[in-house]
Amino acid sequence: MEMSVSGGVRPNFDAILPARDDLRPLHICWFLHNHCNHRCSYCHESNWSGSFRWVDFAQVKAFVEQVKAHYGDRQILVSFTGGEPTLWPDFEKCVQYLTDSGIEIGMTSNGAKPIEFFERIAEKFSWISLSFHPEFTRPDKFLSLVNYLSGVVPISVRIMLPTEEKLWRRSMEFRENLERSFSENRIRGRVQIEMVKTVSGFGTVNTAPIVYAAEQEAELLKFPSRELSREGSIKPPYASVLGEYVTHQNGDATSAMLRVNDLVESHQVNFQNWICNIGLEQLFVGADGFVFRSGCGVGSRLGRLGHRISFPTKPVRCWKSYCHCATDIAVSKISPEWVKNPSRDSSFANRELLSGASTYERLLFKFYDSLQREIFELETSQRDRSLRGRVRGIYLLLKRFWLTLQWSSRWSS
Repeated sequence: MEMSVSGGVRPNFDAILPARDDLRPLHICWFLHNHCNHRCSYCHESNWSGSFRWVDFAQVKAFVEQVKAHYGDRQILVSFTGGEPTLWPDFEKCVQYLTDSGIEIGMTSNGAKPIEFFERIAEKFSWISLSFHPEFTRPDKFLSLVNYLSGVVPISVRIMLPTEEKLWRRSMEFRENLERSFSENRIRGRVQIEMVKTVSGFGTVNTAPIVYAAEQEAELLKFPSRELSREGSIKPPYASVLGEYVTHQNGDATSAMLRVNDLVESHQVNFQNWICNIGLEQLFVGADGFVFRSGCGVGSRLGRLGHRISFPTKPVRCWKSYCHCATDIAVSKISPEWVKNPSRDSSFANRELLSGASTYERLLFKFYDSLQREIFELETSQRDRSLRGRVRGIYLLLKRFWLTLQWSSRWSS
């Protein structure tokens, strides 16, 4: 397998496509805010510093109405993350509003809220993902919450794996305790265990993989992600947004169900130059209220809450070599090899993706694509280069001015 400069490996397949050819669902990954009761060492400060004010509930409702108007009859899933999403004062009110609107919801939480809080809202969720953070999580309280939720809603437990040996050991000990609790019937329902490697710059556009010690890699092979389930336990809704994707092997008719965690763990997440439906099947809302196609920064900024959003109508070419976000990975995408292979399974030929691939072959769009990538790297560069810094400053000033004019004219109209 081919390793990229940043650590991503070329996948051993050539397309990720939905298992069905009907209308694609829309997944909104919503970074509600950057307030958190934890200060994990492996989590970037931008995720927990509380530097952004709480989102206004009226803006949330206005945005949802814009989404429904643009995407029509699409199935919609909103998954909340943060920060710790449950800290938002209007969280319960928002959950009620979305479910009343027929929108499927999920969330990732550190489970720090009292169990009474989850008792009020759990049944409204299609899934809940609980993150175990070895620096701050209280194992006994966390296990009690896992026991309750596993009997109410499909859940996963994301066990974070810092490289520091002391924290690594706490996480592995919790894994053993969780499995022991399940075998002793102290966990009443199904639990999907996800062993999650930490990354450099988590939550930023400069995310990159971290090298683990050989001993840690060997131990992880013995204790991979797995499902704990007993007869009669609640199963995940496979018809939902995140359960219907397949990987296509080298352009032929064979396929396999997508296991995102396996791809992340093996670093098979280098989709550079693939055509991706990010923005057509998924949107990302940041803690600052800006709306993007994706959490990784690929694709254009679409607008901001409280203003009219310029929703995309075409796919984009990916220019990053390391995709670590599970929801970004699951979005439909095709490689150049898939496009060129005449024996590909035509039943999965996505019209938007193939049209996008054809468009990006044109010289003008190649230039535009290259320019967008340079702009992205310029905006996210942390290198101290005087000339580059001046150019970056001028560019950001002009871009800010242009966006202000654009949004002001749209809002006034």
